[in-house]
Amino acid sequence: MGRDALVYLFRNASMVVTFDKGPFKGGFTESDIGILRHATIAVSRGKILWIGPDKDFDPSLFVDTRIVEFDVSGQTVIPGIIDPHTHLIYAGDRMLDWIGRFRGWSYETIKEKGGGILRTVKNTRHARENQLKHETTQRALRKFVSGVTTIEAKTGYGLSAPDEVRLIRILAQLSEELDLVELIPTFLPAHAIPPNIDRTAYIETIVEHMLPLVFENKWARYFDVFCDSGYYTVEETLYLIQQARERGFHIRLHIDELSHTGFVEQNDTWAGIHSVDHLEHTTPEEIERLASEEIACCLIPTTRFHFNLKQPEIESFLKNGAILTFASDHNPGTNPVYNPWYTLWLACVTWNLPVHLVLAGMTIHAAYSLRLHGRIGKIQPGFRADFIILNMPSYHYLAYQWDLIPVSYVVRNGRPYEIRENAEIRYTWERFEHEE
Repeated sequence: MGRDALVYLFRNASMVVTFDKGPFKGGFTESDIGILRHATIAVSRGKILWIGPDKDFDPSLFVDTRIVEFDVSGQTVIPGIIDPHTHLIYAGDRMLDWIGRFRGWSYETIKEKGGGILRTVKNTRHARENQLKHETTQRALRKFVSGVTTIEAKTGYGLSAPDEVRLIRILAQLSEELDLVELIPTFLPAHAIPPNIDRTAYIETIVEHMLPLVFENKWARYFDVFCDSGYYTVEETLYLIQQARERGFHIRLHIDELSHTGFVEQNDTWAGIHSVDHLEHTTPEEIERLASEEIACCLIPTTRFHFNLKQPEIESFLKNGAILTFASDHNPGTNPVYNPWYTLWLACVTWNLPVHLVLAGMTIHAAYSLRLHGRIGKIQPGFRADFIILNMPSYHYLAYQWDLIPVSYVVRNGRPYEIRENAEIRYTWERFEHEE
């Protein structure tokens, strides 16, 4: 390779989960996920060069090459976590909504009392651009230290042409500027119905003004709609996504979170739709159709748990061979948590899912939902070197002590970053003479 090349070697990992045969459909076994033991990974110029048992590693492959070696004995390596559904750009918080929820208020009651999405819309509209950039960057970095290397991020807290355009422009700028995290911008102007505005007029503003401007400037890959009771109807959603599709956008959708909408049975064209998300009220027959169309089905255990929503038809997803993904839905109202292991733990304990299935849904399947599964989501030669090193002998510990941050290194685009969460205690009180 020559002296100008730098190779990082990660030697003798206790376990490497490669997901080299993914994506997977429905339920699958641990034997499918490509586990290597006592393995070594070689990385250079952002790509994985070699992976295999440490005993098979041949140092002569890298003669006359600068090598930096990491001993990762006793540790586990998995692909970087990919969060395929977040609302990362906003201002303020919704603590009052949470207090109301503790009092038993429903989603609709919180909305009626001035909370919900519209509270965040007000705060976000009033925030300065540099504040929004700074706070969104800090959220992305908080996720990074927990092992998240790719984040899909939606607008939706502007709900007017100038405010939604501002938000997607900021996300597009951050997607170019951030080194540590890959940010995938999604345009979601149809998140809620803006107050004091005719809904038909707002929808036409999206179609006639916002979509052409956003597409012309290449600010977003995806367009999204919140199709549910109290938000956008099936008819409105079908119209909006058709208009977005004609302008060149790929589609992601919120559906069936709060009620059964019937979107799946009424939609005739699945071209360009990469992911449908939430799905608590989606029927087994509709799940079968989603699986047959190979649409990524994104489940969100955090929001379901925090809202005490209906349990999705988990067995139908598994039986029908759906490609399952799992996302945080990070946002100020329903899940302000950054730690991805909370998402994994909830999916495992509330739905009795094996860790390997949920982990695939947060890596290779999440990559599939973003159509990035040819570049990331696996640990294999030729793929981008996005992976994390966990200070644990097996990935099963992720569902055992989820509240700890188990990451010792995040390798992003071939560069290793050491993560320190060592519970160091510093004595900052003053010792007086009479104290012993």
